[in-house]
Amino acid sequence: MSYKLPTGLPQDPKLTLVAGRAGLTRGVALAIWIALIDHAARARPRGSLKALKPDEIAAALDCAAAEVAAVAAALRHKGLITPDGAIAHWNRYQRLSTPRVRAHRARNEIDAHRARSRTSESMNETDTARHKRLRQEMAARRRHGAPAQADGA
Repeated sequence: MSYKLPTGLPQDPKLTLVAGRAGLTRGVALAIWIALIDHAARARPRGSLKALKPDEIAAALDCAAAEVAAVAAALRHKGLITPDGAIAHWNRYQRLSTPRVRAHRARNEIDAHRARSRTSESMNETDTARHKRLRQEMAARRRHGAPAQADGA
């Protein structure tokens, strides 16, 4: 499963405030924030940090668990992590393309079906038979009082 990171994340001024509040460099705070987002992407429900174990994040980043906890606390203070332990606005930033892609594929399948139908109809009908069918349709329109129209086919 993948996740999205916002453009400009390394330059985000909130990150400077989080790093300052945690007493760490901006690079360390950024690494921890990305690790928290990664953890939230794999969590159930997605976006949750409830099962977060700071010592595991610290081991992965080669830093102290206290640093992870300090960054998490600063992110909570800044509102980037909700009081219930989730990444704020997770669903807004992590909109999945699944529904949009499914609709697109369905439209393409319908279009492909229509194209196959048109192709198979024209391949099964000889020019003479087609000409005869069109003359019969035109005659039927005239009999029923509808103006004769060429259908361009």
